[in-house]
Amino acid sequence: MKYFLAFSLLLCLLLPVFGQTGKSDSRKSPKLDSLWAVYKDATRADTLRIEAIEKIAFKYLKNNADSAILILKQEVDFAKEKKLRLKYAGALKILGVAYSKISKTAQAFENLQQALTIYEKEKDKLGMADCDINFANIYSDLSDYPKSLQFNLKAMALYQQVNNNQGVAKCDNSMGVLYNSMGDHVKALDYFQKALVIITEYKNNVQIGICLTNIGNEYRRLLKYTLAKEYHTRALKMFEESSFLQGVSANYINLGNDYYDQNDFQKAMDFQFKALQSFRKMGNKLGMGNCFMNISEDYGKLNNLKLSIRYGDSAIAINKAIGDLSQESESYKYLAQAYAKSDKYKEAYENYMQFSSLKDSIFNTDKTKQLSDLKTQYEVDKKETELKAKSEADHARQRAIIYAGAAVLLIVIFFSIFLYRRFKITQQQKVIIEQKSILVEEKQKEIVDSINYARRLQQAILPSFSEIQNHFPDSFILYHPKDIVAGDFYWMYVTSDSVFIAAADCTGHGVPGALVSVVCSNALNRTVNEFGLRDTGRILDKVTELVLETFEKSGDEIKDGMDISLLCLSKKDNKAQWSGANTPLWIIKRNELTEIKADKQPIGKSEERKPFSTIDLSLTSGDTIYLITDGYSDQFGHTNKKLMKKKFKEILLSIQDKSMSQQKYFLDQQHNNWKGKMEQTDDVTVIGIKI
Repeated sequence: MKYFLAFSLLLCLLLPVFGQTGKSDSRKSPKLDSLWAVYKDATRADTLRIEAIEKIAFKYLKNNADSAILILKQEVDFAKEKKLRLKYAGALKILGVAYSKISKTAQAFENLQQALTIYEKEKDKLGMADCDINFANIYSDLSDYPKSLQFNLKAMALYQQVNNNQGVAKCDNSMGVLYNSMGDHVKALDYFQKALVIITEYKNNVQIGICLTNIGNEYRRLLKYTLAKEYHTRALKMFEESSFLQGVSANYINLGNDYYDQNDFQKAMDFQFKALQSFRKMGNKLGMGNCFMNISEDYGKLNNLKLSIRYGDSAIAINKAIGDLSQESESYKYLAQAYAKSDKYKEAYENYMQFSSLKDSIFNTDKTKQLSDLKTQYEVDKKETELKAKSEADHARQRAIIYAGAAVLLIVIFFSIFLYRRFKITQQQKVIIEQKSILVEEKQKEIVDSINYARRLQQAILPSFSEIQNHFPDSFILYHPKDIVAGDFYWMYVTSDSVFIAAADCTGHGVPGALVSVVCSNALNRTVNEFGLRDTGRILDKVTELVLETFEKSGDEIKDGMDISLLCLSKKDNKAQWSGANTPLWIIKRNELTEIKADKQPIGKSEERKPFSTIDLSLTSGDTIYLITDGYSDQFGHTNKKLMKKKFKEILLSIQDKSMSQQKYFLDQQHNNWKGKMEQTDDVTVIGIKI
C-alpha cells in the first residue's frame, strides 16, 4: 500500500508562517478592485495603503506566486520609501516565502535574512520567530534536517516568550514532520501530540483533523494499527464536519491502509472506493490514480485477479496521463503480480519490465534532484555567510572610523611632525598585516567550505534512511563522523530476491578517510553491478582486487583499505549470508548475543591474503542483527579508558525490550554520556535490524 498521499496532504496544509497579517476569511475580504483603489489613493494613510497591497499579494500567493512576487516588490519599495521599517520587514518576509514557493531558494533566504536583521534591531520577537520557522521550512525542503530542527527550536523559544501558542503549535507540527522524515517515529508522535493539545483549544476542526491524521500515521508506522484507526476515524469526522474533502479523502485512504496492514483486505478496499468517490467529486486525478492502484492490489490479495487487472489498467492510464512516474511504476508491479497469479507469465514479465524501467528512471531523477539540492544548499549557506560577514564588516568599519578619527586628532594636538610620520609608517604596516590576515582567513574559509561541500557529496553516495526502511522497516542507522567528512560509510544494494547491507570503516578519518571511502564504495558498486557477484565472500575478494588495482595506479605503495561487515538477506525467507573483514557480526536471539567472527585481514594490502569466508545464517523472527565499526567501542570516556566491546555488548543486551528507533536514541545518549567533554575518537557507525 502507498502511504505518501496522506503525507502530501499534511505537508500542503502546513502553510508557511507569514506573520499576523493576511489571516482573515477570504470570503469576507474586499475585492481586488477596491483594494487597488485604496493603494493608489494618495490621500489615504500610508499604513492603510500598504495593508491593501499586502492583502492583494496574499490573494495571489497561494495559486500564482510569480504575480505575488511582482506585487510584493511594489510593497517593499513603498514601505522603504515611506520609512515604515516593520512594514518593510514584513514585506521582505512574505517575499521570501513567495520565492521559496517557486524553489528560488537563494532569493528566499536573502529576503528572509534582511527581514530578520530589521526585526532583531527592532527587538520584534514575533517577527524574528516567523522568519526562523520559514528558514526551517527552507532547510527541510533541502533535506538538511539538523539545521531545520535548529531553526524550529529558535522559533519555538521566541513564540513561547511572546505567549503565541498557535506559533508554538506550528513548531510542534513542523518538528513532528521533520522527525518523521528522519525515521524517528517516537519523537514525531510526541511532537504531533503536543501540537494537538494546543490546536484543540482553538476549535478549528481542519487543523485538529491535520494533527489527528499525523498522529494516526505515526501509530501506523509504529505498527499500532488499532490506535492508528482510532485517530484516523476521529480525523475523518473533523474533516466531514468542515466539508473539507481533501482531508476526508486522505483519511479514507489512511483507514484503508490501516485495515490492509491487518490483512482485512475487504474493508481496506471499501475505504479505497469511498476515497475514489471523494476524489472524483474534487476532480483530483492524482488521488484517483492512487485509489485505482490500491484497489488493484486489494483485489489481488482477495484473488479476484480479473478485477485486479482491470483496476491496474485504470491506474496506469490515469497515472500516465498526469505524468506521475512513481504511481505508474507501482501500478505495473501490481499488474505483474496479478498476471503471474493468473499464470499469464508473458504479460507478467512485460509489466514487470515496465515497472523495473520506470524504477530506474525515478532513481536517476532522484539522484539528479539530490545533487541539485546539494548545489542549492551550498548557495544558501554561502549567502548566509556573506550576509553575516557584511553585517560584521559594517560594524567593524564604523568602529575603525571612530578610532582612526580620535587617533588623528590626538596626533595633531599632542605630537610632533616626526611622530606623525612614524604613525603613517605604522598605519602602512598595519594595512599590510591586515591584508595578510584577511588572505589567511579567506584561504581557511575556502578550505572549510570545500570540505563542507565534500561532506554533502559524500552523503549523496549513502543510501537514504527511507530507502533502507523500505526493505528493513524495523531498523536504525547510528552514524556520527568524527570530522566533517568520514572514513566510515554504510552501503546497500537490492536485487530481485536479496538485499545487501554493509557497515564499513576505511583507513583513517577526515579527508583521507573520506577519499578512501569513495574508492571502496565505488568498488562495491562495480562488484555487484558490473561483475554481477552475489556471494558475500567472493564480493569481498573482488572488492579487494579493485581497491588494490586503483591504488597501484599511483605508483606508490599505499596500504590503505577498509574493514567491513557485509550481510545479504533473502527476501523470500530468513536465510542470510555474511562475510567480514576484521569486523564481526553480532546476532541477539532470545536475549543471548552470538558473535560471528570475521576473517582477520582487511580489504587492501595484506601479507598472507586468503579468500574471504562466506558464512550461511538461518535467522528467525525476532532476531536482532548489528553491523558495526569499531568507533563506538573505541571511544574514550571520562575515566580516560575505552568503552570496549564487552561493555558495548552489555548495553545492546540491556535494550532489547525497546523499539529500534528507541534503541538508536538510547545508544546515542550513552555514547554522548560516556564521551562527556572528551573529543570523539573515531567515526561511529552502528546498523541495527530486527528480523
